[in-house]
Amino acid sequence: MPFSDELERRLLREGQIIALKLRVGGQRRYYFLEVETVEAPNDLSEFSLGAATGLATAGTGWNLVQDSSNNKYLEPDYDNIVYQIFYGISPSYARVYRQYPSGTDRGNLFGVRTVGSQVGYVNGIASPLRGPSVRTEFLTVKGAAPAFNGYIPYAEPSSVNVVMSFYITKTRARRLGMLQEAEYRSVIMPPAGGTPAGLPVPLELVKAARVFTMGGMTLIEAPTWLGRGMTSERDADNSGG
Repeated sequence: MPFSDELERRLLREGQIIALKLRVGGQRRYYFLEVETVEAPNDLSEFSLGAATGLATAGTGWNLVQDSSNNKYLEPDYDNIVYQIFYGISPSYARVYRQYPSGTDRGNLFGVRTVGSQVGYVNGIASPLRGPSVRTEFLTVKGAAPAFNGYIPYAEPSSVNVVMSFYITKTRARRLGMLQEAEYRSVIMPPAGGTPAGLPVPLELVKAARVFTMGGMTLIEAPTWLGRGMTSERDADNSGG
């Protein structure tokens, strides 16, 4: 099934500037990258989260989406690789909840989100197995892997297999620099005195960047490789693609 026009417009392109919003301790930072190489989306089709009976979760708990050798399909193996991911769900009434990274719930409105609750999930109506919704979009980098859990909200006479299909665009990105949150805001919403001079990322790149808030309200901790020297031959040789 072809992607929707809306999803096609969101696919990362070569030459695009992106900014990953992450945290280091209590500090928020924006890491700027240029997308250098893009592969056509890879399909991970009908990955099973396990069987679920009515009003019960699928499988044995949170699923890291691994192969038989425990390799994580949704986490890049190398520095400077970024995955853009969308996902679809079957059956249509199955609810899928996400942690990213594993152990950190996403989709809380207040309090602690639980699997089976009325919030924090995407079902197959909103994002069909072969027609993923843009609302499922997220990026992954080395050092942060997501996990999923399925739930059947209705009583069923027999077990139901909850499956997902993932559409993964693999990109190689060149690191351009990093801005603290205050520096980023000084460009996007400059004070009366104007944008401060001498920022480590050129203004035109900051303004052109598409920002991805990594994780959501609780930002993901920046992996250590992003904090190393911004570009080097070693990074290019260790880029995988």
